[in-house]
Amino acid sequence: MTFEGGTVGTGSFASLPGARSVLLRLGATASAVEPVEVVEVPVQVTSGAAAGRLLLMVDEDGDGAAGPAEVVAGQAPLPAGGSGTVRLQGPVVPAGMELALLVVVELAESAPNGTRIEAALLGGIRAEGVLSGAVLAGGDLHTATGSAVATLLEEGARWSLSENPVRGERLVINFTERPRRLALYTVGGALVRTLEPAGKGAGSAVWDLQDGAGRPVATGVYLLILDLPGERVLQKIFVVRGR
Repeated sequence: MTFEGGTVGTGSFASLPGARSVLLRLGATASAVEPVEVVEVPVQVTSGAAAGRLLLMVDEDGDGAAGPAEVVAGQAPLPAGGSGTVRLQGPVVPAGMELALLVVVELAESAPNGTRIEAALLGGIRAEGVLSGAVLAGGDLHTATGSAVATLLEEGARWSLSENPVRGERLVINFTERPRRLALYTVGGALVRTLEPAGKGAGSAVWDLQDGAGRPVATGVYLLILDLPGERVLQKIFVVRGR
């Protein structure tokens, strides 16, 4: 059983609901003796604590893209702490055949705009003979790395929200340009919280559903003011707290 990893490189992708981006390519070849099951493919991932999942897909048409008809062999959530090893289950490789595999990222809607995903194939891929059950050596695996920067905005949009109504524990506000002002008010006009982008050059800000004094806000309607160059956005935000 032999494996060969390939670097996809650095790029950007639109991670709207259901959108997927290929980070790495992997070729798996079985000998003519018996079919081989790829039991585990370890991938080191850095995702900035973004929610989402990593997929191992079979590139059936060989175009190097994660098309809607491609088979998902294994999947696992991105590391909760922002960095860690994700272990993906692989497919069965027919005897004497080679399969092209893709390591793909799919971000959740709550991921901040500009999220950078980095992945690297690790040694220690596990494979077993389907008939014999023998643990097979994977041979030499050339280290492969890949990365991508996610754009959480539809084409032509200048801002977006991770959800509205807000039923989770935070609201992510995405934008293409750093706002001059970003704040939340009550419908009566009282300031609730002024927000700042997550960092220099960041394309998002996060509201943790607390006011300026660190107190959780109540269920209700709030007014978001997003002052972008040449555009002032006034958006009602509906916060729904659990009972």
